[in-house]
Amino acid sequence: MRKFLFVIPAVLMLGALMGCSFGAKFTGYCSLSCQNPSQPPPPPTPEITSIFPDMAVEGSPAFTLTVYISGFAASSTSAIMWNGTPLPTTVVSSTELQAPISAADIASPYTKRISVIGASNTESFTIESSKGFTFLNVGIQANDMVWDAQSQQIYLSVPSSNGTNGNTITALDPFNGQLGISQYAGS
Repeated sequence: MRKFLFVIPAVLMLGALMGCSFGAKFTGYCSLSCQNPSQPPPPPTPEITSIFPDMAVEGSPAFTLTVYISGFAASSTSAIMWNGTPLPTTVVSSTELQAPISAADIASPYTKRISVIGASNTESFTIESSKGFTFLNVGIQANDMVWDAQSQQIYLSVPSSNGTNGNTITALDPFNGQLGISQYAGS
């Protein structure tokens, strides 16, 4: 009768003690794959899917803003943010939050940023002017700007103090407030 001697490398012993699984291959070597079943996968990143309403006319009466969200575990600490200011928030469900918007909040034309604590994105709430124009807060510094009638864009001279877009000429769409292509201009 033949006797076989098997040598088990220390890494496999350690892996077995940690709850890892390994499988033999025809080459005689073992591969190690560690899976820790006690750690659940990370939860999805919460994201605002839409808001309702998404606009109002300046001077309108107070209303309730509804924020629809996905991948969210709503709790009593959940809060809708109105331009960075937390609002008293009601959790309707795991996909719906509501907050009151006062008449004072929409007294003048502007674009407000709607966010939820813990969500990865924001939405825009536009307060339209009753006089026919709207203010957009783009959140970028500019030394100067030029209107290009052909492309219907505003071009901004962005200073180095602006950070990521510093020392650039950056396109701005005045109709939706979105920044476009940035071209480095040097120091």
